[in-house]
Amino acid sequence: MARRLRELAPAAPAYHVALSGGRDSLALLHALAAVRGQLPGRLCAVHVDHGLHPDAPAWAAHCEAACAALGVALRVH
Repeated sequence: MARRLRELAPAAPAYHVALSGGRDSLALLHALAAVRGQLPGRLCAVHVDHGLHPDAPAWAAHCEAACAALGVALRVH
């Protein structure tokens, strides 16, 4: 899997995962975190708290907890 992810992601100084908190973005985050030592750049996540849904703060907290558990830096905008 690491080889395939490296093929899909060109060499870069950093890899930013757009993290909504849903299953797809969390699966991608977990996959990249599992192979981050084999990536040429650092891994971090970005969550946009759009505030359009009453549960938006809970989604941001969910993303923060997931990133903390994986040891991945997170930026919330």
